[in-house]
Amino acid sequence: QEIAIREYFDKIIENPYKSFLHFAEIERSRYLPKIYLATANFNPNTGGDGSVAHFNTTTTWATARDAAAGTDFHIDISCGRSNLGGIFYYHIDRASMPYNTSSLGSGAVVTAGTHAIYITIAQDDINDGYDYWNVVQTTIADPTAIVLEDFDQFGTTKGSTNRDITGLAVDTTYTDTLNATGFGWISVTGWTKLGMRFGHDIDNVDPTSGNNNNLVRIDWGAN
Repeated sequence: QEIAIREYFDKIIENPYKSFLHFAEIERSRYLPKIYLATANFNPNTGGDGSVAHFNTTTTWATARDAAAGTDFHIDISCGRSNLGGIFYYHIDRASMPYNTSSLGSGAVVTAGTHAIYITIAQDDINDGYDYWNVVQTTIADPTAIVLEDFDQFGTTKGSTNRDITGLAVDTTYTDTLNATGFGWISVTGWTKLGMRFGHDIDNVDPTSGNNNNLVRIDWGAN
């Protein structure tokens, strides 16, 4: 086997152009191996997807962001403050999207990945550079049943490029390409637990702009 591998490398070095034609499936060479690439699409588990929120119960940013549990279930990703009776309360929605990717199998090698959502509302009241979403990894206990206690199970490491929500069209699907860290979260034998957070939430920046809100509403049935 080692001799065969060395022979492949020798052939590639000997004629890079012929090697390109082979691996691009333009002109096959009997001296080089065939590589099979495949793609797969997955939908989130309907019991584990949704947003867990810490909503309008505290006037302190740190208390809201670092809460061990949420207070409500919503259908959004959001971050902001609301004026209720002259008092500003913080609210944060974090979206959970667990995927059963075990069908890929232990022999699969993941080399790329994308993540798509369909949005029906986009509200950008705090356009300060932190008005973006990003894909994160979660450690929710049960990917088939999200609970309020999952609020603090969302990471802050970014799995894609920041998606600025300024000027986003609604009733539209947005697809984010996962970076090397993001597609590294894809499990080939079990659950891939992805989530989404807004920039203020990820970067721990207090959205102090009064009665304002950054929000994206997700059509969960279309993802």
